[in-house]
Amino acid sequence: MLSTTPSLRALVLSLIVAMASSASGQSPPDPSDIGGAAPSADSSDDLLNLDLEQLSNTSVSVAVESFDETVTSVTRQESTVGMSPAAVYVITNDMIRRSGVRSIPEALRLVPGVNVAKIDSNKWAISIRGFNDQYTNKLLVQIDGRSVYSPLFGGVYWDVQDLLLEDVERIEVVRGPGATVWGSNAVNGVINVITKQAADTTGAYAIAGGGTYEEGFAGARLGGVTADGDLHWRAWGKWFERDYGYRPDVFVNDEWSQGRGGFRMDWTPTRSDTFTFQGDYYEQVYSDAIAFGPTVVPNRDSTTSGGNLLARWSRQTSDDSGWSVQFYWDRTNRLDLYAHQQIDTLDFDFQHNYRWGDWQSMVWGVGYREISDKLLSPPGSTTSYQPPTLSYGLPSAFAQNQTELAEDRLFLTLGVKLEDNYFSGVQVQPSVRLLLAIDQQRALWGAVSRAVRTPTRSEDAVTVSLPSLVFTGNRDLKAEDLMAYELGYRAQPTEYLSWDAAAFYNVYDNLINSTFTTFPTAATYASTGNGHGYGLELTGKLQMAPNWKISGNYSFLRLDVDTEPLASLSGTRSEQGSPRNQALLWSSWDLAEDWELDVITRYVDSLPALDVDSNVALDLRVGWRPNDVLECAVVAQNLLDSTHREFIGQQGTTLPTERRRGVYGSIQWRW
Repeated sequence: MLSTTPSLRALVLSLIVAMASSASGQSPPDPSDIGGAAPSADSSDDLLNLDLEQLSNTSVSVAVESFDETVTSVTRQESTVGMSPAAVYVITNDMIRRSGVRSIPEALRLVPGVNVAKIDSNKWAISIRGFNDQYTNKLLVQIDGRSVYSPLFGGVYWDVQDLLLEDVERIEVVRGPGATVWGSNAVNGVINVITKQAADTTGAYAIAGGGTYEEGFAGARLGGVTADGDLHWRAWGKWFERDYGYRPDVFVNDEWSQGRGGFRMDWTPTRSDTFTFQGDYYEQVYSDAIAFGPTVVPNRDSTTSGGNLLARWSRQTSDDSGWSVQFYWDRTNRLDLYAHQQIDTLDFDFQHNYRWGDWQSMVWGVGYREISDKLLSPPGSTTSYQPPTLSYGLPSAFAQNQTELAEDRLFLTLGVKLEDNYFSGVQVQPSVRLLLAIDQQRALWGAVSRAVRTPTRSEDAVTVSLPSLVFTGNRDLKAEDLMAYELGYRAQPTEYLSWDAAAFYNVYDNLINSTFTTFPTAATYASTGNGHGYGLELTGKLQMAPNWKISGNYSFLRLDVDTEPLASLSGTRSEQGSPRNQALLWSSWDLAEDWELDVITRYVDSLPALDVDSNVALDLRVGWRPNDVLECAVVAQNLLDSTHREFIGQQGTTLPTERRRGVYGSIQWRW
């Protein structure tokens, strides 16, 4: 805080101690009972004169924990939600457990401003702040620092982004641009899945269960530590099988089964150094169908496999500085109706953070990504790529500096990212962020950012030959451009209540659309679209009683997209393919010492362009934890109707099925 008298600082410290004690269910202690005397002026100074990094790691009020949750995705440095100049939300491991979700996409339904729509049994459309589709390309997704968007089309294959959920520490979701530190495709948001360190997963864990839609699943993990205590490790595996969705007009077999396993090792040979080595491998079989107008093409038993390895070395050179270097390799093998894909990605990333002077904190880094693909057309396919094999690189560099303009009150963050993309050349992505810490319970922030979505291999080189239409790629596409203006306010008026509001206005240029070159026989991609979007996102958490918490969120979105007349269908899908209103209410009770009850209600607005009605979904979980070893749960999902449609893809993509009501049970062991 700004300068205060010693007596006032002592009073503030006493209030903080009282708030923390009340949050834990204990009576506030008398100051004389703390170390045998009232807090001294020096002890008050120690707390109130902490620098930004120390203050961000100091818990002030713990009854409503959202302000103190750790985040790293906003600035690439560890901070908290309360001290982040961005719209950020954290899904904790306990939220994943108590919600009863069985996949990362389903967990993302908990986040304000994120639209999660199930297309069929094994595919989702997921977006932030609009432009939702099966292959949303304005959203960057990472798992432990490894980018998982497909360089083929810029979207994410959500069916293969899976983990043993018990090992997920948190999922950080940044709504709004993150391109200054993460690069292209971090346009409307960043999702960063962070797993637990190996030291936090020693011992054994197992889970098994099944039900109606979740026909069967099982997982196990074993972790340990070497005799000297320097090396922690874990190995894990999981399997599941899920039933098909529902269509009233035709049966579509979209069943899905997958098995995967992985490992992680964390070695700390010195107090300053940490080495991480991890990886995983998966195989799956899934079914679906493709619709070309009235024609339905079955595509049964498609196969996918892949794996990755990641190595990271981090060194803390002092209390205020450190660096890390990371390498990863990722391979995807995917055989479907359109192509046999084999894509290899090699990525190098270096980052250095340090403080200089009394008011400055800098983080900078360089990176290089090499992508090699082989895209072969299966027999009978109407799709081809020219050339069928290609290797290309992506060099990049970034720098971001935070200046403390007023001590512990006002922070200015300036940053820029430079990338040289194979498809659209050099891109510059700057941002300006300002945060005003009004006090420890209130913060106001604003940001202006530029981000780009670069053209993809598919948009550059695809050819689709149909009897009445030939669709070709375009090698002269520009990068899609976003200028984003954001304003946010978060407050914790009492230790039991917190809320967060974020408003945004986005201006888009050079949007890539499908357009006819010769109507109606020839079409291509063109960078002719533009538009704007604006919206509001609200989040709140209220501790009603020591054993009862209510949380909820609401989001509003409006998009207006202009395209050429022959590309009007693309604009309509962009405008009306994302719901205007979404809301969630979650009531979480601890019924007794060993019983839990969670009720989650969600509302999603209609999608007129896709002929999808609004829907209200109700999920319920009852859990029993008689001891630290055993946990049993029964989860019922989509209770209010037997089926409902959530999304419809474009022509030539997956034939959608409706989401079904489901019930499953599970048993977990930890020892």
